[in-house]
Amino acid sequence: MEITNKYFNKATEIAAIDQLCEKLESKGFKTRREVRLGNRVFDVLADKNAEKIAFEIKTKCLEPQAKESIKEMRSIAKEHGYSFRVLIA
Repeated sequence: MEITNKYFNKATEIAAIDQLCEKLESKGFKTRREVRLGNRVFDVLADKNAEKIAFEIKTKCLEPQAKESIKEMRSIAKEHGYSFRVLIA
């Protein structure tokens, strides 16, 4: 059986989210996964005191429509007091 890209990319994204949360938690952050802010769902939100970071994990190159989505997510994160980071896994 061959694992298709769809499943490989999903497994890679889950592993990247797990790794990111573990790293952040070791630095004292509280993490939440798959959190809705506005009309978007962010992969990870991390909070530590006044520091708030929203993360989106991508497992492939960003296509033009994805870039527009990222711009919107950055704006929504900022509206809710979060800085925003995109991580490519």
